Amino acid sequence: MALIKDRAEINIKGKAAVLKIVAAFLFALIFAAVCWLYINSGVLFKAEDRIIYDVNANAAVETDAEGAVHIAFDGDEGVYINKLLFGVENRTETPLSLKVTVNYGDKTYIYEDLNPIYVATEVVNLNLSGISEICIDSIAGDETKGGFSVGSIMVDNTLNKNPAAVIFAALFGFALTLLILFKETFIKKPELLFLLVCGTMGLSMIAALPGTKVGYDEETHLQSVVAMANFPEDELSMSREALYQMIITEYNNPEAMPETAEETAELNDMLSEKCDYQEGESTPDFKVMANRAPAYFFMALGAKTAMALGLSWTGLMVMIRLFNLIMYTALMYAAIKILPFGKMLMTLTGLFPQMVFMAVTCSYDPFIMGCMSLGYAFMLKGRKYTVPMLISFLLACLPKAVYAPVILMGIGVNAIPEKDASLTKGVGDDKRRRLWILLAGAAVFAVLIVLFILPTVIDPSESGDIRGGEVSEMTQIGFILWNPLTYAGILLGQMIRWAGKCWFGPDCMTYMGHIVNGTADFKGYYGAYMIMLAVTVALSYSGRFIRMSVAGDKTEAAGHEVKAAGHAGNHTGLGFSKRVLMIAMVFLSAVLIWTAMYVSFTPPGSLEIAGVQGRYFIPLMFPLYLALSGAGAFVSEYPKGGLDRVRSEAEPAGGRLESVPAVCYYLLEIAELTVLALTVWTAVICAFSL
Repeated sequence: MALIKDRAEINIKGKAAVLKIVAAFLFALIFAAVCWLYINSGVLFKAEDRIIYDVNANAAVETDAEGAVHIAFDGDEGVYINKLLFGVENRTETPLSLKVTVNYGDKTYIYEDLNPIYVATEVVNLNLSGISEICIDSIAGDETKGGFSVGSIMVDNTLNKNPAAVIFAALFGFALTLLILFKETFIKKPELLFLLVCGTMGLSMIAALPGTKVGYDEETHLQSVVAMANFPEDELSMSREALYQMIITEYNNPEAMPETAEETAELNDMLSEKCDYQEGESTPDFKVMANRAPAYFFMALGAKTAMALGLSWTGLMVMIRLFNLIMYTALMYAAIKILPFGKMLMTLTGLFPQMVFMAVTCSYDPFIMGCMSLGYAFMLKGRKYTVPMLISFLLACLPKAVYAPVILMGIGVNAIPEKDASLTKGVGDDKRRRLWILLAGAAVFAVLIVLFILPTVIDPSESGDIRGGEVSEMTQIGFILWNPLTYAGILLGQMIRWAGKCWFGPDCMTYMGHIVNGTADFKGYYGAYMIMLAVTVALSYSGRFIRMSVAGDKTEAAGHEVKAAGHAGNHTGLGFSKRVLMIAMVFLSAVLIWTAMYVSFTPPGSLEIAGVQGRYFIPLMFPLYLALSGAGAFVSEYPKGGLDRVRSEAEPAGGRLESVPAVCYYLLEIAELTVLALTVWTAVICAFSL
């Protein structure tokens, strides 16, 4: 009877879950429809006719000697314009800086844009009524003034045709509804929250991003990815345009990106037509560094799939981005699931806009972050997981050996004996196992240092990264070795000044390649992320709350047998010495990051270290902030009848303060989805799909 009852309960729960998913799907459709009405509201309610027409039909158009165009519309009430389209011919070798001045009613709207290199038709989103006059000119004082001509000028009052905004709305509505309907599930399992948020917002960005380079150093990574995808063939006959997409950085100039759905579509059409990666006239000699091959593998698999399917260049980029997103989401999901505590902290750092954005571009940073997070999870699980921990850390450090100190962190955390006698008494201290951990970790660390760091110190090159200017590894290393105190002052001084940028500012949280950065007006909602990070650290802890209650001599807690003397098991939380070690190794990694940039990217003699970016420090945030979180404690009750049965209190998201209401974590999860969605809407959807 009990079995039948259990099956009945399972069937009821299963049916309820299906109904909730169907409800989420229906709400997603409704939300997408509302979004479509919103983005088209101006056209639906203000435009007399939803058509594209020539401005000359109802306006006086004049062009002066320098190419500036003045448009005066007939009538006293002016006209409504959703989008203004005009062709531009640039007669100079410099990208053209345009200025569009719109007078409507008693107000003036000014739009400035560096005309995209690959886009022939400039499109300006206006959505304004009562427009009486428009002036198109190059920016005053610009060297291109008078070096351009404007072609046909059109008004587009048709409905938006780009589906990316609707896709985003549907995915967001679906994710939000699931988060509400399955509240308890997501509170207990933050890895599901990560899967939901990263997956939906990542797919939204893939649907909207143009087929050109938008991320950090994509041209460099694309070369290796395409070369690996072409293996074992020796030739890759690429067109000139395709080759330039993987070599010339100017083609993803932040100010030359498309800014409307029409410009994005034109750019993608041009790339699909001209960027031939299989039958062009050029055969580039791309080199793949062996240490970076694991990080490129999944992206190369995506490119290989696109090639096998005969997809266009934009299709190739979509597949590379999609496979990178799948890889990152899977690694982080596994890491958060394995992690014994601090799950919400790892979820938050993994969902920074910076990280999700890099996961949908051609970059090896998501691979580093995913493998590093797996390493942290195995590290905190205990000494039994030393081998997978070392493998994870090794894979993470292969592309960037500056993270090598995390290996020392891992072996140290598992080799340091627990100081709490109540946890170690009667358990036995396996000194031989700890010795093997030390030896294995030291060997892996030594290999990384010998292969990737010592060669630069012993035999530095005459040059470094040419993007840094006149750089010389030899000169810089000589300066460091002969002036250690001077360099220490330069290093520590800048590390202190840049602490905000590197650890809790927009540089590491909300910057997104060429679309959200220090030069853009929108720098992301970094204030919200600073608050979420502070709250998460305050609510996280690096121990386990266990309450004792009367039950008998033998007890069980968290899957470990507990006897009168204490409880056996690998995981006991973080003591003071382990916290100090973690902070020290994070600091050492940071020193290596700064020093690497000083050697390879900074001109000799400079008192400032160049090239350092906040994204380099994201993989180090979890251990740093976990070490600064609460310690946790054991709540014990010793009744007269003898030792109790240990009962682990419900920890809704895996290792959190049981005194904190679950609603705090739930609100934090809602905030993570909402703020990331706002970032995607502002930085991606509005930029490329409207």
